[in-house]
Amino acid sequence: LRAAEQRGVAAAPEQAWRGVIGWRLALGKALEEYEQGEVDQAAAWLAVADVELAAPVAAEYSQLYFWSCEILRAAGRTRAALAACEKLVAGDPANAEAWNQLGASLHQAKRYEEALQALAQAIALDPQWTLPRIHTGRSLRALGRLEAAVTEFSQVLQIEPHNVWARVELGTMALDANDCAAAAVHIKAIASQPISSTALARRADTFSKRYREMCD
Repeated sequence: LRAAEQRGVAAAPEQAWRGVIGWRLALGKALEEYEQGEVDQAAAWLAVADVELAAPVAAEYSQLYFWSCEILRAAGRTRAALAACEKLVAGDPANAEAWNQLGASLHQAKRYEEALQALAQAIALDPQWTLPRIHTGRSLRALGRLEAAVTEFSQVLQIEPHNVWARVELGTMALDANDCAAAAVHIKAIASQPISSTALARRADTFSKRYREMCD
């Protein structure tokens, strides 16, 4: 693929490609940009790969659809992300990750009840995987079902006691309830754990700043 790029197969995101080499190379460029935090540029490369076209569902395209769900959602292009997620699920309905991606995109589209249904499929396929449970808790919270959300986030901590995502969500809900004592428990737990991603670091930082403003 790199040799193909050097021969001029890939020039810029605006260039329309066709064929296997085209979409695979475009996907590689999209992932490079995404890893560097260039979400919009990554989304542009995905467009080159014809992600948003109504291509037939095929197993060989599953990686393309997976990263399309992830990157297009991060770029705020919810409709395009949903289209890719639906193709991913259609191509591999027994894949928990596919249902999790669909649920996260439905949540972003504020289609919370549908998100819960998709995420329930992910959890049924992989009960010990905590990420769809985190997304489930968020959708429950968005629907105002706060006790159920707390239960879901607490279940995450039973599976993974050091899960920072769950701590941030529970701590934020504690602040929403003006419960500084409960929030402090999560602040202390987060401080002793490594942060695994940029997105998580931002969420944890926002929670910590709000805690200091409200409770210090």
